[in-house]
Amino acid sequence: MVKIRDSDPKRSSPNQQDVKLQFGKKSWPATIIYNPSSKNTFILAGWNSFARASKLEAGDVCVFELVNKKDLFDVHICRAQC
Repeated sequence: MVKIRDSDPKRSSPNQQDVKLQFGKKSWPATIIYNPSSKNTFILAGWNSFARASKLEAGDVCVFELVNKKDLFDVHICRAQC
């Protein structure tokens, strides 16, 4: 599960990583952080730009596929109208 946070990170953490979110032929920089106690991953920065550019709406579902086993996620979007 990926949870979205609106605030940008102010400091680096060992569980924090810069990644790219790819949709179609475009990509956007983002920052994610893993919380080992809850085993959740959060998107801290870059989400708003990605969401606006990909025209996400309430009810849309995003599936994140790690493409290069490092820092590139191909984002598959199922629109609420699916």
